[in-house]
Amino acid sequence: MRRLLLVLMVLALAGCASLDVGTANRLRALDYLNDKLPELLIAFDLPYGVQPVEGKSTLHFDIGVAGGERRQLNAVLDLADADEAAGTLPPPHTARVYFLFGFSGKDKAALYDLQVWARTLPPGTATVNVSLSPAFCSASLIDPAKVNVSVLVALPGDTSLAPLVDRQPLSEAMKGGTLALCQG
Repeated sequence: MRRLLLVLMVLALAGCASLDVGTANRLRALDYLNDKLPELLIAFDLPYGVQPVEGKSTLHFDIGVAGGERRQLNAVLDLADADEAAGTLPPPHTARVYFLFGFSGKDKAALYDLQVWARTLPPGTATVNVSLSPAFCSASLIDPAKVNVSVLVALPGDTSLAPLVDRQPLSEAMKGGTLALCQG
């Protein structure tokens, strides 16, 4: 129970579209009991022209024991302080940009409390599910068949980003949907 593969169940883009996570071996192992999850940095690695919709992306934690108590947390991703975090990360590839996210103070406290509660559960009895639902838009008309999206994660002080979703074509993720134009 001490180690968790961060499992993304559904990634939603522009409402009803989703990203294929791929195999679990691409996911970074997190110690959900002891890692500083409230300080987790999530980076959307996007091509120029595609951007996240502010205040619409969430990280959902669901922890429980079969036949027992279950706790859930829907933490809204807030734009992270790019100056502080970006200096420790490798630069994005050509014609791409990172959008860095973290959690609000309220959600950090709730996530910390969830970790404290999870430590009280008998070893091997809990189920943990984590899902990320980002929302994106485009600044101009973009051909979804030519756009790849990646979602990366790093713990505080980590100088590398581990892929959760690695170069997923947006056209496959959208399942026939359209990428909305950004407002403003």
